[in-house]
Amino acid sequence: MNRKRKNTSICFVTLPMASLTSLTSLLNGGELSASAQLKSMSMGTLYLSSYIKKEFGSSLNQYMCDMLLEVDKLYEYNSIDDFIIETIKKSVPKPPDIIAISLMFMFNYKFFKKIVKIYKLLWPSTTIVVGGIHASNTCKLILQSTDTDYVFRGEGEIALAKFIKNHMNGENQNVSGVYGKKDLSSDFKSVCETPNDLDKLPYPNWDLIDLSAYINQSTEFFRGSGPKAIPLVGSRGCPYVCSFCSIRTVFPRNNIRYRSMDNIRGEINELYKRVGATNFVFNDDLINVKESRFIELCDVFKNNKPEYEYPSNLTFNTQGLHCNLINKKTIDAYATISGHVCLPIEHGSQYAQNHIVN
Repeated sequence: MNRKRKNTSICFVTLPMASLTSLTSLLNGGELSASAQLKSMSMGTLYLSSYIKKEFGSSLNQYMCDMLLEVDKLYEYNSIDDFIIETIKKSVPKPPDIIAISLMFMFNYKFFKKIVKIYKLLWPSTTIVVGGIHASNTCKLILQSTDTDYVFRGEGEIALAKFIKNHMNGENQNVSGVYGKKDLSSDFKSVCETPNDLDKLPYPNWDLIDLSAYINQSTEFFRGSGPKAIPLVGSRGCPYVCSFCSIRTVFPRNNIRYRSMDNIRGEINELYKRVGATNFVFNDDLINVKESRFIELCDVFKNNKPEYEYPSNLTFNTQGLHCNLINKKTIDAYATISGHVCLPIEHGSQYAQNHIVN
């Protein structure tokens, strides 16, 4: 007999930008690398949080175990295990029903494996789920070699809402793109249902994190952005199939989606009212894939509209402008709102570019 659960809770976990080896070294008196010191808020997690907040409201309690920020206090702990246990314990008032971990990068895998083991020992009845780029591409390995209960492949907003609803109602999980131990014989090809209209997604749930801790850091070594740079996501997907890039396994190649300029303006305005943000970093996979759209985006930052409060002449940087898509129009437009250009030159050899990384 199915039993409905009341007062369901979920705790999101973001991992440090460092491997288990690096964290162990830090605990023994070493120093974090520049990339490990970076505090770049997990936009995927914040979108998941805002979506399920819209769907469930007060019937779902949300918490955040933000190891990206907590890693700076690692020296206060006696061991990595103590760090893992105490950070999750102080993040939630009682054992959560669901722990959702973001596993983006391969170097995090050993640390991820360790925390899953500890969480299961700590709270055996808690359901542990994982998503993210690396998780999407290693479903079978994760289910076989860790205590993870479910792996989400692809974009998780819609799937996570369905998963939580099933959990609340005591029903079996049968959500497309979500795999459990019973699916080990699967081909793992399905991905979660894709949100096609990005304008219908609520803005990221900044209340879930310590926003001030993120914006008051200098990130000049990272894509040239200065203090108080806040990430934005204006589109999802990429039309190319570069062999070195795994994003095509998460976002369908034939389904690139874009937010409207007014929707982006609205988010900028909200962040300006909250924290006075005027400097942004776009996390799009290929921001200049459309020339006309990129030029229009630059104008959003250069010229305000009367209905918005943020000032004109804001700045933004990107993960990189695709070299083959740059021309005088895009450079002239970009020069009005940024003092430099990042170019993702993936390899110095033309042969490698043409025949290896494609």
